[in-house]
Amino acid sequence: MSLIRMDFFSEKLNMFTPVNVILPLPRDARTELRPLPTLLLLHGMGDDFSAWTRQTAIERYALRAGLAVVMPDGGLSCYENMAHGGRYRDYIALELPRVMAETFPLSKCREDNFIAGCSMGGCGALKLALSLPDKWSAAGCFSAAHTEYNPDAPRNRAMLERVYAGELDAFNARADEDLLRVNAEGPALRIWHGWGDGDALRENALKMRARVEALPAGQLDYHSEELPGRHDWALWDAMAARFIPWLGLSIPEVRLL
Repeated sequence: MSLIRMDFFSEKLNMFTPVNVILPLPRDARTELRPLPTLLLLHGMGDDFSAWTRQTAIERYALRAGLAVVMPDGGLSCYENMAHGGRYRDYIALELPRVMAETFPLSKCREDNFIAGCSMGGCGALKLALSLPDKWSAAGCFSAAHTEYNPDAPRNRAMLERVYAGELDAFNARADEDLLRVNAEGPALRIWHGWGDGDALRENALKMRARVEALPAGQLDYHSEELPGRHDWALWDAMAARFIPWLGLSIPEVRLL
C-alpha cells in the first residue's frame, strides 16, 4: 500500500491544489498493475484533503478491498462551481478523474468508479453522482442528504453566500430533479446512505430516505442504515468500514509497503 500526496496545477481552479491517493499494489512486484477500482472520497466542512487519512482507518479498508482512494481538497465549496470562488464541481467531476487516471493505474470504467463523502462531502458526493450518473456506479452519503444546508445557521451563512449567492433554493430544486431523472431514466445507480442515531443531520437524512422510498421502482438501488453515533469522525470511520465491503469488490493479492 502506498499513500501518495500529489500537488498539481488545476486549470479549473487556476491554482495548485493537493490530493492524497491510497494505492494498493500487487503482491508480486513482477506482476503488471491492473487498472484499479477507485473511490473518490470527499471531506466535510472545516476539514481538508488529509482528514480521511488522519481521522480514520481508510488505508486498511482500501487494502482489504484492493481499492484506490482519491481524496481531494474541496475547501468550503460544497463541491459546487462557486458564485464567488473556484469551480470545484468542474474540478472534482471532470479534471481530477482525468489527471488521476493519467498518473496512476486507475480504471476508467464506470463500474469500477465510486464516490462518497461525509457531511458536506456526503452531500457533494450524492449531488455529483445524481447529476453525472455516467461517471460513478455507486455513491456513499455519510451524515448528509441530497439537499442539506440550512441558510439560517450562522456557520453556514457566509459560506452559502460565497457558493450560491442567494440561489440555494434553485440548486436544491435541481438536485431533486436529478434524483427523479436518474430513478426514471438511469443509468442504474447504487446509493449507500448512512447517519447516526445522535447525528446533527439525522432529520435531513430521514427526509431524504422518505423521499427516495416514496419513488416508484426505478434505476436507484437505495440502501440506508442508522448507526450508533454522532456527527463526527468515529461515526464516519464506522460508515467507511461498512460502505467499502458493500461495494462488493473482489480482493486481489496486495502487499503492504
